[in-house]
Amino acid sequence: MAAEGQLMFKLNNTAAWLEALATEDPAKYKAVMLQARRDRAKWHQTYEDRKKELREKEETKMRQKAEEHAANLRKKQLQMETQRKMLQKHGGPVSCESSCRDFIEQLSVSPLSDRKQKDILRTHIMYIKATNPEMAKSNKLFVLSSKGDPHPFTQLAANLQAIVTSPAFTPDTNTGQTSEHTVGSSASSFSKEDAEDEISRMKAQFLSKAINDTVHERETESEAEKRNDKESEGQNEESNGDGVEREEE
Repeated sequence: MAAEGQLMFKLNNTAAWLEALATEDPAKYKAVMLQARRDRAKWHQTYEDRKKELREKEETKMRQKAEEHAANLRKKQLQMETQRKMLQKHGGPVSCESSCRDFIEQLSVSPLSDRKQKDILRTHIMYIKATNPEMAKSNKLFVLSSKGDPHPFTQLAANLQAIVTSPAFTPDTNTGQTSEHTVGSSASSFSKEDAEDEISRMKAQFLSKAINDTVHERETESEAEKRNDKESEGQNEESNGDGVEREEE
């Protein structure tokens, strides 16, 4: 509102108009200025209300962002727990070259369908992607298809072996024996990406608290300004009244 008022004042040449009015029609000029002083408190309150509304919108936005971060963390944890349990049924997750070789060999001779075997390999690659986000960035080994066609079992198995034997690979040390432990863990099961999400959520909560404190302080300042405005308006009205009496005399 302050910017709007300044823009309108400049574009309408209000200053030049008032200056000319003071000379051409002093009575009208006096009436305009008196009305402006009387409306000052009202417009000031409107300005403060709009500022408060904007602060509340920003606070709501930050709270929603914090809630979204928390929801994303819970979703990722639940997804990883589901993947881990599935892999444990088939001898995973793998942690080294030998365990990866045994995992692929047992899976290939299992009575599971070819489609199910490929689903398990894809799940394992996605699980490692979640636990090794830095390694997975721009890494073709984590791509599960080629030109829209899903990779065959042999390609998925070769990619999994290449991932596990890579120096950048970090085995998952979380056994995931109970879902409560997994969800409650704040360090061992969190990837770097999850940690960054958690930091962002904490920053959003801190900013939300700071906004609340600032709103309280500004409301106190606003009340003091209102008192000063009322006192100033009263003094102006008294001064104008004295001037009218002198003119009548």
